Amino acid sequence: MAVINISIPKDLLEKVDNYKKKIKKNRSEFFADAVKSYFNQVEDYIDFEKRKKAIKRLMALGERLWKEGVFKNIDAVEDLRKLRQERTDELLRRVQ
Repeated sequence: MAVINISIPKDLLEKVDNYKKKIKKNRSEFFADAVKSYFNQVEDYIDFEKRKKAIKRLMALGERLWKEGVFKNIDAVEDLRKLRQERTDELLRRVQ
C-alpha cells in the first residue's frame, strides 16, 4: 500500500470526517472508496461515449445502404410492428 499526502480545504475535510464517522471508516478507506467511485463513473462515461460513437457509425452505414438501394423492399416500420406484436404475443402466452 502506498502512502500519499494531499491538501484539501479545511471545510471539505470536516465534511469528510463527519461522514466517515457515520459510515465507520477511516480517512484512507473513505478516500480510496471515493477514488474507486470516481473511476467507475469515468469508465461508465467512456463506455457510453464508445456506444454512442458505434451507434452513429451504424446509423451512417444504414443511411448509406438505404441511399444505395440495398433496402428497397424493406419496410422498417412494419418490421418493427411485427416484432413488437410477436413479443407481446409471447409475453401474453407466458402469463396465461
